[in-house]
Amino acid sequence: VATTAENEKCCWAMLHRCNTSETVQDSAITTEDEVVTEATEILPGDDSQDSPRPKSSVLIRHDPIQRDYIFRNTLAHYGSTLLITTTCYLGAVSITGVAVVWSFIGSSMAFFIAFILPCGCFIVIENAVPSVAEGGDRNDGWIRVAWAILLFSCVGAVVCTVNNTVGFGR
Repeated sequence: VATTAENEKCCWAMLHRCNTSETVQDSAITTEDEVVTEATEILPGDDSQDSPRPKSSVLIRHDPIQRDYIFRNTLAHYGSTLLITTTCYLGAVSITGVAVVWSFIGSSMAFFIAFILPCGCFIVIENAVPSVAEGGDRNDGWIRVAWAILLFSCVGAVVCTVNNTVGFGR
């Protein structure tokens, strides 16, 4: 009978095996533990038993997360926890009402969601496409327009957030 931990380990192994294009550089989480990058295996059902196929890169965690640096360093762990807790407490005590929170979030996040995030994604995606000179269909003019929108929206977000924050102080 398989335990829950064995089932979970098997599910994660299958997930990483199905994602054959995953590399260590693509992974969202990096650990201090061993990273398997060049391991090879012969997959079941392979008709060519002579040439093993590389497995996808899997980040293997041999130790629990509590053994990471932030947990091992007591001063950093308790200091960061105290800093976060104190900042949240002081922010909650100093805010006069929920309208201040909603207006602050609205003035800063509206620009981020409507302009900054889409323009940033567009620039990253388009920069990966080859230019016309390289045989692709990337139009550098649209990238310059996206940079202009990104610049003005960042300035607008800062101006609106500062204006909103100063306006509630009166």
